[in-house]
Amino acid sequence: SPPAGATATVVVNLVAQIPGTADNPAYVKGDQGDPDMANNLAGASVNVGEASGPDLTGLWSGIRETCRITRHGTVCTIQGTLDVTNVGDASAGRCNVTFFLSSSPALTPGATELRTQPIPPLRPGAYARANVRAALPTGLRAAGRYLIGFVDSGNLVTEVRERNNTIVFGPIY
Repeated sequence: SPPAGATATVVVNLVAQIPGTADNPAYVKGDQGDPDMANNLAGASVNVGEASGPDLTGLWSGIRETCRITRHGTVCTIQGTLDVTNVGDASAGRCNVTFFLSSSPALTPGATELRTQPIPPLRPGAYARANVRAALPTGLRAAGRYLIGFVDSGNLVTEVRERNNTIVFGPIY
């Protein structure tokens, strides 16, 4: 049995996953009678703000495939525009965007790398237009596949969110 007037400290860790307010009540109950049950409940509200820093993402437009028949087989070209935007609140340094053609909407080891293009430093809210035009290997069609732009493919920029760097368009028809 604890001595009269004994106290206990309870530490509760709260890990925020998204911005907003998190309420964290904690109630302590012992196996001994407690003359003042009102002092066994405590709580705290924690306001979690947006993280600060650069955040690169993108938006596709103008995707098209053109094909021609040659004596070696069908040769297709894929082209389009990826507007790379810094949606963060701090400037982003130089980076690259690498373009892939994939049979799935995920960037997997089997994706065909088309080309890499440099992206200049971007102030918050600024964008750079990255145009892709790539001849596909003979016999490979873009139809039914996905065009993927992997922004900051060299991981040169430390960003607020890294999960929004893979920009997928497709399937292409």
